[in-house]
Amino acid sequence: MKSLIWKSEFNTGNEAIDSQHKRLVELFNKLYESIENKVDKEEIISYLNGFDSYANFHFQIEEEKLKRLPENVYITHKKEHDKFKTITHNVKNEIFNKGKHSSLFEMVLYLNDWILNHITHEDIRHLKNDE
Repeated sequence: MKSLIWKSEFNTGNEAIDSQHKRLVELFNKLYESIENKVDKEEIISYLNGFDSYANFHFQIEEEKLKRLPENVYITHKKEHDKFKTITHNVKNEIFNKGKHSSLFEMVLYLNDWILNHITHEDIRHLKNDE
């Protein structure tokens, strides 16, 4: 696996959302590189918490925009965000409270897949050119 590279096809056309998505990719890459370079646990925790915190901030803004769409679209999209939060919370718990550091790699794979698929399929479909 490699770091994520932002591509123009990830753009939704919404400048604020695209900027936030780019920031999520940057934060993901810092987390991934810290794990790859085997930096100390505290630094990895810092990157993971930073990514998680920014993702939650982004979800709040995105969900506000989605409230303008039909309710079923909003609910389905919010469920995807909630699933993401649950999975990252559970993995963080396994890593920090149970010492299962193998979960870090699983989480990075999940985040990589989630970022790419969620942005390219869900966000572009529902937020395309929504300012």
